[in-house]
Amino acid sequence: LCGWELVEFHDGVGVAMADVGAATAPPAFVYQCQQCLSIVGDSFSQVAANQELMIICVSRASNITIDKKRKHSNDGYDKDCSYRAVNCEKCKAVVGKKYITTTPALDAMRHGVALSIAALKGYTLGTAPEPQSEDDGAPRNDVSMPPMMLVGFDAQRALDVRTTLMKIQTMILALNERVESLEKALQ
Repeated sequence: LCGWELVEFHDGVGVAMADVGAATAPPAFVYQCQQCLSIVGDSFSQVAANQELMIICVSRASNITIDKKRKHSNDGYDKDCSYRAVNCEKCKAVVGKKYITTTPALDAMRHGVALSIAALKGYTLGTAPEPQSEDDGAPRNDVSMPPMMLVGFDAQRALDVRTTLMKIQTMILALNERVESLEKALQ
């Protein structure tokens, strides 16, 4: 198993990370063309994702070309949007879209390159297991990597969640101050 086998979205919110509840920064992912394994992007430049379209939007992509011909989507979640096809520079496979005009729900996709999850493989940096040797001391070649999990990310919803979390944090701090003053009064 090289690359990811599992692509999973959780309520359309989050960022690419292996453990949704983790307090640490999400691990770094490298996105590759599924056909030729050429690197086309990474999670450091990921700015959004869309569960309905199964796309990851990155602010910077590498080893890609963007078609000059403008296309228009007539159906699906990106109906009434215009875009240019994004191709892998090496093998010419279509790996995503560069949106030109979008509906309000997809505004975040205009600010980068929308990579199609179906056209990608990827891996998490730093997850390679320690090489194990056979009895004769030769390195093993069957080292596999754990599957990668992708959690969808909607920019507006993330902003709303952040605002709500800030309100909750403020409320908890205020309650903590009240509890401390009550405890001092009881002593």
